[in-house]
Amino acid sequence: MAMLPALPFIKAFFVPVYRVGLFVAAGFCWTLWLAWWYVGTGLPARYQADRVELVGVIDQIPYRNKALARFGFQVQSPFRGRVRLSWYGAPATLQPGQRWRLTARLKRPNGYFNPGGFDYEKWLFRHRYLATGYVYRNAGAQLLRPGVLPLGTRIHRYRYRLYRRLSARLQRLGVAREIQGFVLALSLGERQRIQRPQWRVLAVTGVGHLLAISGLHVGIVAAWTFWLASRLWGAWPSLSRHLAAPKAGAVAALCLSFYYVLLAGFSVPAQRAFVMSAFLLGGILSGRRLYPERVLAGALLLVLVFDPFAALSAGFWLSFWAVAIILFITAYRRRQSTGLRRWPQIQWSLSLAVAPLTLFFMHGASLISPLVNLVAIPLVSVFVVPVLLVALLSATLFPVLSDWLLLGASGVFSWLWQGLTLAAQFDWAWWQFSLQQVWRLLAACVAVLLLLMPSGVAARALALVFLLPLLVPPAANIRHGELVLTMLDVGQGLALVLRTRRHTLVYDTGPRFRSGFNTGDAVIVPYLRAMHTRRLDMLVISHADRDHVGGLAAVIDAYPPRRLLSGEARKVSAPAAAPCRAGQRWNWDGVRFEVLHPLPATTAAANDRSCVLKVSAGKSSVLIPGDIHREVEASLLTTLGARLRADVLVVPHHGSTTSSSARFVSTVRPKYALVSAGYRNRYGFPAQKVVDRYRRAGVHLLQTASLGAVQLRLGSNGVQLDYRERVKNRRFWHRR
Repeated sequence: MAMLPALPFIKAFFVPVYRVGLFVAAGFCWTLWLAWWYVGTGLPARYQADRVELVGVIDQIPYRNKALARFGFQVQSPFRGRVRLSWYGAPATLQPGQRWRLTARLKRPNGYFNPGGFDYEKWLFRHRYLATGYVYRNAGAQLLRPGVLPLGTRIHRYRYRLYRRLSARLQRLGVAREIQGFVLALSLGERQRIQRPQWRVLAVTGVGHLLAISGLHVGIVAAWTFWLASRLWGAWPSLSRHLAAPKAGAVAALCLSFYYVLLAGFSVPAQRAFVMSAFLLGGILSGRRLYPERVLAGALLLVLVFDPFAALSAGFWLSFWAVAIILFITAYRRRQSTGLRRWPQIQWSLSLAVAPLTLFFMHGASLISPLVNLVAIPLVSVFVVPVLLVALLSATLFPVLSDWLLLGASGVFSWLWQGLTLAAQFDWAWWQFSLQQVWRLLAACVAVLLLLMPSGVAARALALVFLLPLLVPPAANIRHGELVLTMLDVGQGLALVLRTRRHTLVYDTGPRFRSGFNTGDAVIVPYLRAMHTRRLDMLVISHADRDHVGGLAAVIDAYPPRRLLSGEARKVSAPAAAPCRAGQRWNWDGVRFEVLHPLPATTAAANDRSCVLKVSAGKSSVLIPGDIHREVEASLLTTLGARLRADVLVVPHHGSTTSSSARFVSTVRPKYALVSAGYRNRYGFPAQKVVDRYRRAGVHLLQTASLGAVQLRLGSNGVQLDYRERVKNRRFWHRR
């Protein structure tokens, strides 16, 4: 009787139509349970308030630069879970497997929340981090006895030892520093030595996929090993009597490809390639024929069962989509070309097929990628990667041979890198375009599949219909006389984007940190690309404090402004910067811009030299005062009085008690007040006293720390709140 409730499920399992539904339901429940478990075991609230003493183990290779070390830390006490720590001035001996007692400040996962920006909270969820934080006091750090380490940490400790040895050998052999980073990435999957300008070259030329231990590399290693081991095994007939040469080759290929995936740290593309290789090699061992599409489906199933949240990474979609396209091409164009003549066809088709995904994830696509990959893929995957793997394997027994192999692989890649650098200099090499909506992405993928059909298929003509979302970008939807104001979420700093029908102004560029991270690269440029911005008409830097000017270089590099103004023009590291002076006025598309401060004769410094800008659109206006203090507020009230009245106010100095005087708030009388401040920032901005003052005045306060990017539309119809990004696009892994 106890089995009766399960009988319908057992019966459904043997009916193919219902079986699919059961598998889908099982996958959904498995993913839901993992998500519930992870979200439910978040960082306890009591550990956010103050410093906490942690005992745990470093479970990955630390990322290092001149300022800090950043690493995953598996906490054992006072709670259990994984956190991501930054350690300024960390000891050089920091490595995976070490057990430390550290004093740290922690907070729950938090990231900038902007249209087109990187979802850091999703990334933290994907890698199972309960919190982020920093080591508070070096003097209290204590190295403890490690104890028993989990398997994953042991693997990373082994990879770190290889990383240190290989780094030292490359330096001893005189390999150029920029080439060392590429060799380490191709050998061990560690890309921390590759700098941002180098990533730019890789993106423009479309070969960034080669700098990870990708599925292609794993497949090439398996294929080389199978061929070589089969030949060597078959050369001794006595061995073949016990085990056939193909089976011996399959065993060797399986072992070496697994080792290579281990070196990569089990990334998603490497997992996919290994599972597919294991299926194919298993078919050789069992004597069964396996169909490629079933192998791909089996790899997809195993990857998602092992880690359902792998689907949150761009690498997952790019990897499986690329292999699916290759199978699609070989299935439908089998008779059109053979041998090496097929390679250009496959490469062109693959570049075309991957373009929609790169437009979706990277806001652009490489136009030179098909030509570059024709040369780069054979050189890197067929020659450089196998040579580097042999060099690693032979380092202990044959060090001289290993050195020669390293020099040979480094030399070939150095030659390739020179070619990539030259190719990246062409202005037409990169097509900047953004596919933000999923339906546009799906339409582009359908168009690609239709274009790759054989020439005789009539449905290919429909590809032009599905390509329309690519050929016609979405309209800005800004009317004449209307202003769209977006306060971007840049943490403890300020960045505003003001758009009229045909013009764009950026006011401040957010902070820059000692690690080199800046919000120009991470927030402002991705947002401008997502909005299909072609040019930047004006860049205004209120003053030269780091939290306002930190992303300046990145913004100028991506969007050279036609004009640059600053309240502290001499301190801004841009030769074209002109002083921001009271009385400057201009009109864009029926929207009026006026600078109210600083006066030409002012002797104020730093915050009080902030460029105060008022923008009027129809019957509405916004006042942007920068970081001015009460003294400047009083001066403006004396000289301008009621002219300061505005419907929207960007709260001065992030809500500090040194600004937002009661008289200033009552005179401006805004409907909305925007606060740009970091989540749980150390200054306590906005101050509760200031928040209460605005609320008593009946002002609707909008804070980026809790709402993400905020967009308002000003015009003849007054002020409209377009969206609050954290409310509009929140997912279950995001902070509430």
